[in-house]
Amino acid sequence: EGGTLTINYILTGPVESIQLYPTAILRGRGAKVSFRSLLLGFGGSDIDVGSAIVFNADETRGEIMARSVVMGQASVKMRGRLWGRMPGTKGHLDCRALLLTDEAEALAYPTLQGEAKETELSHEAAVGKIAEEQLYYLMTRGLTQDEATSMIARGFLDTDIPGLPERLLAEIKRIVAMTTERLM
Repeated sequence: EGGTLTINYILTGPVESIQLYPTAILRGRGAKVSFRSLLLGFGGSDIDVGSAIVFNADETRGEIMARSVVMGQASVKMRGRLWGRMPGTKGHLDCRALLLTDEAEALAYPTLQGEAKETELSHEAAVGKIAEEQLYYLMTRGLTQDEATSMIARGFLDTDIPGLPERLLAEIKRIVAMTTERLM
């Protein structure tokens, strides 16, 4: 009861293929879980990641968040499942991908399953490219197109990851910045 589980997955290097789908079953009243993924998909990477939360106790909470920047011929599939089986449960699923090349592919598979009258489950899913007006604005401020694209990609991946030590957060930001700058 009242337990907390946090799982963060960060991918900043190319992979041939990777699949993962951790599942948390919340059995204690007031338990909480958070799954967060930050993904840089490039080259020919085939990335298939997701998480599931089963709300099996009253007053449990959970969230799944995935952010992907996809370029080259990479393919990213973001999956998430929230299964509300008890009253008083709340869950949110958020999957967003930013496509940087025409060959890149991103798919979002959000699944919400409610079996209790008072469960609250929600999701947001978005896949898109950088808006031309965003690039234009930064380029009028003196950035090249590659610099502007890199800056937008870094900002897209700069999400709050609660519970991590400051040194680790700083290292993650440094790696993401180096990787996005190198790829442009």
